[in-house]
Amino acid sequence: MNSFIAKFLPLIFLVSVLLSPGFIDINYRNEHGELTFVNNKIEKYVVICTGRYAERYHSRVNCRGLNNCKGDIISVRLDEALRIGRTPCRICY
Repeated sequence: MNSFIAKFLPLIFLVSVLLSPGFIDINYRNEHGELTFVNNKIEKYVVICTGRYAERYHSRVNCRGLNNCKGDIISVRLDEALRIGRTPCRICY
């Protein structure tokens, strides 16, 4: 039994790390569904409207909160959206 555990210990460790809270979250994807890793952390991408009166960031490009966007719809990192004063959309968050 000890050889069985020793053989699979690296795999068990990897699974436990991956399943640990905060390591991987399904929401940490950009609008194309891609995961982005930076320094072993996952960067979260959100969608914003570049229009003059836009105030929110969105979790998906097809959110109806973007229907009246007068600018471009672009993907940015969450920390950048927060830095420019955007708040979460009440529809998609």
